[in-house]
Amino acid sequence: MKTIKELKKEALKVLEGKWSEVVPVFLVLFLIDLVINGVSRLSLGAAMVLTHGPLYVGVCFYILNISNNRTYEFNNIFYGFKNIFRSVWASILLFVFTFWRYLLLIVPGVIASLSYSQTYFILADNKNISARESIRMSKKMMNGYKWKYFKLQLSFIGWVIVSLLTLGIGFLWLVPYIKITNAQFYEDLKSQQSKTLPEENDIEKTIEPTVTSTEE
Repeated sequence: MKTIKELKKEALKVLEGKWSEVVPVFLVLFLIDLVINGVSRLSLGAAMVLTHGPLYVGVCFYILNISNNRTYEFNNIFYGFKNIFRSVWASILLFVFTFWRYLLLIVPGVIASLSYSQTYFILADNKNISARESIRMSKKMMNGYKWKYFKLQLSFIGWVIVSLLTLGIGFLWLVPYIKITNAQFYEDLKSQQSKTLPEENDIEKTIEPTVTSTEE
């Protein structure tokens, strides 16, 4: 698998000439997030539940399009709302599967978060895959790669500090850089698997309506 340095270098290469298009998109996402947080306080969190998953899937769809040199546009960030139930259900399941582990100990919670870190990329990359199956696939894909992904996230600490010193303005450039790097990690991870992601026609399309257990 590619080194962290190689992944970050590729991400910067992908972003060459695109900063002026990408940064405004993430500024809009930041403003949307502020609005959702405000509305969630009034709706007892309902707004967050209904938008968190779809927006994350949409961002991943937008980022994957850029990373793979496909056509991309601002409306990509709303891709997750095309199948809102699937995106919302994935978000709920991820919360359930990780929250109780955090209640036990921090370390199991972090490990669970790393295991399920590719879920939204998988949903964005496979339009017919179910929420639960995307979580299973993420767990399988991340087997043996959790520590590397953790180190990849830690490698941005220096830039996070610099962005804080700019009163947060630097995050408009840092967040796309991190997202594109994570997309490069996802694409490289796919290529390392003994079995590639299943074809859309081979994926079970039925989404389970209720949580039958808190263990995945």
